[in-house]
Amino acid sequence: EAFIDFSANINPLGPSPQVWPALQAALPRIVHYPCPEGRELKEKLAGHLGVPVEQLVLGNGGAELIYALTNFFAPGRVVVSSPTFGEYGRGILHPPMVRIKLDAGKNFALEPAPFEKLVQAGDLIFIGNPNNPTGVLTPREVVLQLASLAGDRGATLVVDEAFMDFVEHDQSVARDVSSHSSLVVVGSLTKVFAIPGLRLGYLVAAKELARNLEQALPPWRVNALAQAAGLASLADSEHLAATRRIVARERQFLAERLQHLGFSVIPGQANFLLLHGRALGVTGEALQGFLGPKGVLIRLCHSFDHLDEYFIRIAVRGRQENEKLVSLIRDFLREKEGQGCG
Repeated sequence: EAFIDFSANINPLGPSPQVWPALQAALPRIVHYPCPEGRELKEKLAGHLGVPVEQLVLGNGGAELIYALTNFFAPGRVVVSSPTFGEYGRGILHPPMVRIKLDAGKNFALEPAPFEKLVQAGDLIFIGNPNNPTGVLTPREVVLQLASLAGDRGATLVVDEAFMDFVEHDQSVARDVSSHSSLVVVGSLTKVFAIPGLRLGYLVAAKELARNLEQALPPWRVNALAQAAGLASLADSEHLAATRRIVARERQFLAERLQHLGFSVIPGQANFLLLHGRALGVTGEALQGFLGPKGVLIRLCHSFDHLDEYFIRIAVRGRQENEKLVSLIRDFLREKEGQGCG
């Protein structure tokens, strides 16, 4: 029996049903090179995002573009909030990192003040929105405040919106790139379209920067099957709308049940939740040790900066799987309590 994977933050509905016939139809095309820049996919994606196609660059996943940006800018410093996604700043060896610690007491909310004190010319700033692993959503007006700060200081702000498609009330700043030349938005289509094995991402940047990045990146980096899957997924607006509804419902279900069991749950807006088990004396390692033999995986978070062994990240899945997880955690807590009494 396959594992139920709560460690990977992928659309719980899986790919759009339209993806499978699209992939089947695209199979004969693997004997030919794909369109070097993915022009048709670019045009459809530009319409979906509401941005000019000249501002778009496609990538073999969002991570490729994160690496490419760091390599392209070769920044004096890479500035990140912490905890956050560990790939920011990768793409060059030994990047000079500046980490702005987010306050757990404020549910890891991102605030402009620390950036105002630290940001200087030549900095490359990365923020995740919603952030990973916290799931916390920074309001659009705060992100634009940081974009203006970056512009004023001669820095560049990269906003990773890999999980924005799961947010009910969109706070994307992709359309604001036209009025903020220091702003770059990176997105991932593999998560919301549930095609991580195909790899598909994009970035939105000022037209000149997008053109320069296109020239710096290799052609044919998005394969024919990924392009076909992306086109089919973008055409299925009903699947995307259903994804947002179900993720919102199941995220609330999980948050309420886990809080009832005694976990501290960070109020995130993505397709995952960050829990803290210190009040229960529950570490991620202990919980995974119980769940693993029962076919369930979770994400331990002690590898993230400023998170201890009591933090656990759990993806939002379908109701039946979420109920199973809650039931197993309840069993674990009962067993733990029984051992304590013994």
